[in-house]
Amino acid sequence: MLGDILKEVRKQFEFTQEKLPHELDTSFSRISKWKNWHTSPSKLDKWRLLKFCKNNNVNMTIISELEEL
Repeated sequence: MLGDILKEVRKQFEFTQEKLPHELDTSFSRISKWKNWHTSPSKLDKWRLLKFCKNNNVNMTIISELEEL
């Protein structure tokens, strides 16, 4: 599910895989681990992702899904 959310956010903003981590002030490898369920985002990382989505008018369905994680 998180992998799908990340993919949708990247798609909406036409971000490369390297651009999204930069926008979230995190690393590419960290996001890759979330995407593949090797680790879960920390509370801070989840907050950053949620804040980014809310501040940039990401689809409310995605925001709701993030809030449930």
